[in-house]
Amino acid sequence: MDAYGNRLAYDYADDGRLLTISDEHGRALELTYTSRGHVRTVEDHTGRTWQYDYDLDGNLVAVTNPEGGTRRYSYSPFSPQHDSMVYYQLTRVTDEAGVVLTSVNYNNSRVSDYTEGENRWDYRYAPNDRTTRKTDRRGAEYVFHYNEHGDIIERIDPAGRRHRSARDANGNVIAETDPSGATWEMVRDALGRITEIADPLDAVTRYVYDTELPDPNLIVSPTGRETKVDYNAAGSPIRVEDPQGAVTRFEWSEQGDLIRIVDADGEQTEFTYNPIGLPLTVTDPLGRTTQLSYDAIGNLVAVENAAGETTRFEYDALGRVVRTRDPLGSTTRYAYDPAGRWLALTDAGGNTTRFVYDDYGRRIARVWPDENQETYAYRNDNRLVTVTRLNGIAVTYSYDVAGRLIREDAGDEWTDYAYDDRGLLIRAENPTGIVNRSYDAAGRLSEELVNGETVSIARNAEGERVRLSALDQTVEYARDARGLVTRITDALGDYQVSYDALGRRTRLTQPNGATTHYDYDAAGQLTQLAHNGPFTADYRYSHDAAGRLTRWRGDDAHDWQYAYDAAGRLVEALYGDTAYTYDYDALGNRLEHGGVYDANNRLLEDGEYSYSYDANGNLTEQRHKGSGVVTRYTWNAHDQLIAVARDADPAPEGAPSATLSYTYGPLGRRWSRTVDGATERFVYDGLDRVGVLDGNGSVQSRTTFGPLIDEPLATEDFLRGPRYYHANHQRSVMALTDAGGTVTARYGYSPYGVTEARAPDPSDDPFRYTGREYELEGLYYYRARYYLPNLGRFAAEDPIGFSGGDVNLYGYVEGDPVNYVDPHGLAAQGVVIGVGIRIIGGRAAVNGIASAARRHGPGAMVAACLLAGVCSFNEADTNGQEGGSCPSGGSDTQSDSQRGNPFHGPPGGWVEHPHGKQDRLYGPDGTPAVDIDYGHDHGQGSPHAHNWDRGVRGPGVPVSPIPR
Repeated sequence: MDAYGNRLAYDYADDGRLLTISDEHGRALELTYTSRGHVRTVEDHTGRTWQYDYDLDGNLVAVTNPEGGTRRYSYSPFSPQHDSMVYYQLTRVTDEAGVVLTSVNYNNSRVSDYTEGENRWDYRYAPNDRTTRKTDRRGAEYVFHYNEHGDIIERIDPAGRRHRSARDANGNVIAETDPSGATWEMVRDALGRITEIADPLDAVTRYVYDTELPDPNLIVSPTGRETKVDYNAAGSPIRVEDPQGAVTRFEWSEQGDLIRIVDADGEQTEFTYNPIGLPLTVTDPLGRTTQLSYDAIGNLVAVENAAGETTRFEYDALGRVVRTRDPLGSTTRYAYDPAGRWLALTDAGGNTTRFVYDDYGRRIARVWPDENQETYAYRNDNRLVTVTRLNGIAVTYSYDVAGRLIREDAGDEWTDYAYDDRGLLIRAENPTGIVNRSYDAAGRLSEELVNGETVSIARNAEGERVRLSALDQTVEYARDARGLVTRITDALGDYQVSYDALGRRTRLTQPNGATTHYDYDAAGQLTQLAHNGPFTADYRYSHDAAGRLTRWRGDDAHDWQYAYDAAGRLVEALYGDTAYTYDYDALGNRLEHGGVYDANNRLLEDGEYSYSYDANGNLTEQRHKGSGVVTRYTWNAHDQLIAVARDADPAPEGAPSATLSYTYGPLGRRWSRTVDGATERFVYDGLDRVGVLDGNGSVQSRTTFGPLIDEPLATEDFLRGPRYYHANHQRSVMALTDAGGTVTARYGYSPYGVTEARAPDPSDDPFRYTGREYELEGLYYYRARYYLPNLGRFAAEDPIGFSGGDVNLYGYVEGDPVNYVDPHGLAAQGVVIGVGIRIIGGRAAVNGIASAARRHGPGAMVAACLLAGVCSFNEADTNGQEGGSCPSGGSDTQSDSQRGNPFHGPPGGWVEHPHGKQDRLYGPDGTPAVDIDYGHDHGQGSPHAHNWDRGVRGPGVPVSPIPR
């Protein structure tokens, strides 16, 4: 019985054998036994049956699941000295697809070696049992030292890096020291609860407990910010007061289900549940209700939004999603091998992408619908060593003795990496240049040399940025008690930001006197954004039942009006007398201009142009059918655009009218642009382009950004003078003003981002649609990819594949450019208005849920939802790009990183491990932020999450849809 009185009933036979386990709501497990008393079958209340087989000695040798797959176990007998008993040691586990997961050898009672895929680990033990040495097939040795209780007190990796743990008499960790000597110290009370954590810079966080519950009632941050929490008798939070005094209340049912959240403004979100505690409805403060339905097992089978649009899911007997159906009836199918490895995705057009695995269960090929394939090869320690792209180029990966990636090589395109003792990246180099990084004692980025310029960051005791120094300028940040940025000061003056009790932005003031006001409805949707001062515009917003924008009153006499299909795709936009209409196929490809697509969703032709691609799917040629004018695109081995050239019209001997070329730094950021021989170099603060240099290295301009991603506030242009940006709800720049308040440019955009300048822009400023950088030849630079607004699609496939949430790898924000943005060029994101307020549409969220559900059912869906809302980066504070601030307590950096996905990945992107056992979210610096692991657990269930902190993967965290 839990704290809320929920019970499980256990029924036994007369001989003491457990026969059934049941709850109060009809869910049950029924057990049968062999004649020798071993469990023979377990059948649940839906009729699913697991069967167990044993050898003559009673050892479990096979488990057959409801889909008919059998996992097998082998043993060998063992008789210790001075003991007449015969014991059996597990020697092999073979999964349902016939893959040997592990084979184990023993030296008497101890493991002497075991295999993990192709790798083999050998163990050696010290006579006093205080030291264990673990060596892999390539000779990399890990050393573990133990105390007298068997707790690990020191770990030494193959590079000699030492991680030390100190424990109290009860075995609780009270100090963690990383290889640099930096120590995190913990103070615990008599119940073992942490009462203080001091980081290596002596910043102390305190936890105060008023009861014997395990959770604190008061958290005091290093600068004295207090968060207060009250609990009910069952230990569930009922009141949370933030450091600014805003109070959120939680109400719980008698069964322990969260039924109501009352925010600091008194607005209520309500939940209802079925008898087994799964949420049935979620009703927001405007009374809009989302309904969820489940099958008898508890799998989520339908999500109906408040507009009545329903997305459906189907599962196999093991709870894996095998089919999703959107509200228009378009279906995506998933197939798995008997062990649950993802074998195929068949999209709504009938096109199938397949995945192939080797005898060790490692993914060795991805086969596109046209049967072209990308292949993967591994070292004998299971680390990825070669990816052979569709175009035949082989990208090879090299690692140091500790398994850290040190080189990525694609011929003329290569990148080298170096790390400090903590595993933090300190140097990256490619043919374009070098990035050097420095960190403080807590492992937070403090300085970066990028493109020849030094960018320095100073922080307060919270780890929050308070100062940025770059390009002979210092930018300072002031914050309120919640850590929200309230003032930014640069060479041009002060930018003031105000917030309401919920942390939503209410006012922005710029140095030239411009002010912007924000207002919201009860559900947190933006209803007004009003610019006053030099640029005047009063934007008003209306939304439908699904939260989608339906009306936007612009800065002239006309309104924008929007209509969507049941799948949430924009089908019509009206602006005065201008109508934009869109038609899509089942995969989201636009058809209104006669678009013809292949099985890979590559646009081959439309009414005006024909298109060509390289083998990797990058757009290489756009040819006008009438004039014959050709725009050519050139790409490097990493699928980065490096040149654009367009023939003149007419083209004298094919001479181009404009030529653009680009280079990229070792971390993937664009470092330079050359237009007709004139070169600009770029300097970055994280992901933000804060400076432009000319070809001689002289500073041409500096840009100051707001707290949100892609939010330029002002550019100090040393040739034309300062200019200030005024944006709409998407952070699309609508106007520029100068220091004296004169409006120097006005912009309008089609829904998909075609720019319509209503007043000339003498500065040719790059920041426009959704705050991204506009290029000549009609391109937008969206970091990982380039976007073509006239086509409403990207010029290349999504580099993170289906992990971006869309089966159409060229699609832009899944057909909803009004309510979504894609700042990284990787995945659609709800528009952030203010701080943490997102316009949530249905389609991207459902695709994310489906992607997670495909892995391991409803639990994975919950993980996806939690990650979307809790574990994502705080877009309201771009200085969070350097990582989090959770206390250390995890595993070795690189051994964990190589156990799953590579340590470095696409910034801000999700990557799925070839084994299909892990999804990893990379932070904006390309290092791990969050892992979701499947198919195994550490006592935390499957799936479970790991948060990364300072390059160290934290312990497994159970995932639950509702805090309990």
